[in-house]
Amino acid sequence: MRTFGELLDDARGGSEVGMSHFYAGLPDHAGDQMVLLWAIGVLIIQQPVLRVPAAAAVAHTVLGLPIDERRTRLLGVMSNDPDQYVRRWLATAFYKIDPIQKIDNRNPEVLALFGEACKQQGPLGRYARKLRKQLA
Repeated sequence: MRTFGELLDDARGGSEVGMSHFYAGLPDHAGDQMVLLWAIGVLIIQQPVLRVPAAAAVAHTVLGLPIDERRTRLLGVMSNDPDQYVRRWLATAFYKIDPIQKIDNRNPEVLALFGEACKQQGPLGRYARKLRKQLA
């Protein structure tokens, strides 16, 4: 198993191969609290380079999202980030987690962005469609 730092190095390069390696290794870190906290921090401070990998890490977490001001700020990022992939990965995170926590699962914006994610090609679309089947 590759470390999360090694996966980030792949993602920083921005190449299709590097991102493919990042997405392939991400499930191995889904239960890592430090990865989740890193990802939330990157998204809240709007770190320009790693927003998409951070949003993907939030979507893959099995830990749940914090129920505090960070959750509200993540909803704001989901609504306002200029990158469509950041918005759609975060909508996938809220869609995945909210059937359990029942906080934002009726949010029309979450549902609309999750629907867009399901139509995507590549890792986001595959993950969203798989999630939709699992939660159906």
